[in-house]
Amino acid sequence: RHPNIVSFYGWFHDSNKIYFILEYASGGNLYKLIQSRERIEEKHAATCILQICWALEHIHSKNIIHRDLKPENILIGSLGEIKIADFGWANKIRDSDLVGTLDYLCPEVILREAHSEKVDIWCLGVLCYELLSGQAPFCSDDQNETIERIKMVNYKFSDCFSDNLKELISMILVFNPVERLSIEQIMKSKWIEKNADFNKS
Repeated sequence: RHPNIVSFYGWFHDSNKIYFILEYASGGNLYKLIQSRERIEEKHAATCILQICWALEHIHSKNIIHRDLKPENILIGSLGEIKIADFGWANKIRDSDLVGTLDYLCPEVILREAHSEKVDIWCLGVLCYELLSGQAPFCSDDQNETIERIKMVNYKFSDCFSDNLKELISMILVFNPVERLSIEQIMKSKWIEKNADFNKS
């Protein structure tokens, strides 16, 4: 178990369905939080990203990739702690499968190329952007336009982004997955070190 991953307690079934018993996260999810506030304060956002990094570091060490990180799948516990949920895409898929939520898909997934844990790193960059601006960086009313923006890594920063956060996002949202920052590098970034609460789990 990990404090930043929703715990699995068991399961049962009836004649039609299988039911999972999961940890209850009373604080809702990041999507509802973003919708209610439009944007999240930088210190709160950095702490959220740090805790997601802790969770990803744990699952990646076990050769698991989440593949569908998005605000709806990031729950909030009773103490405000982050808990990653919904591992529905984490297993039983091929490297070339197109899975996940469009706004959070990285170029290599859209291009149906082999991919690694760096898909989760890309999602972290999208999350950083959305937490501060209230919308995903490649968002468009037209699905094809969103796809083109992702493939071209075409996005812009508004005035709500600090220089340190711009630098971090620019080093995560990189077309070549090999050139993206690692989890460790993100946790040691200026933006995280300056703003995140390392004592909160």
